[in-house]
This record gives sequence, structure tokens and C-alpha cells, in this order.
Amino acid sequence: MLIANYDDIHAQIVELLENSRRAAARSINSLMTTAYWEIGRRIVESE
Repeated sequence: MLIANYDDIHAQIVELLENSRRAAARSINSLMTTAYWEIGRRIVESE
């Protein structure tokens, strides 16, 4: 029973880390898109 409990906890930790990594990637993608858009805007305004 202890092993089964460990397996459940391990699976939950793995899922939590995977979800956190996906959320971090989405956040970074959003920030980078905003940064690139701002760079493009500044280039266009300076031309």
C-alpha cells in the first residue's frame, strides 16, 4: 500500500511540473510576442 501511495504522489508531482512548464512556456511566448510587436512598432515609427 505504501508503494501505491508513493506512485500516486509521484504521478501528481509529475503532472504538477508538466502543467507548470506549459504555463511558463505560454507566459514566455506571450511576453516575447509583446516584445517583438513593440520592437516592430518602434521601427515603423522611426521610419
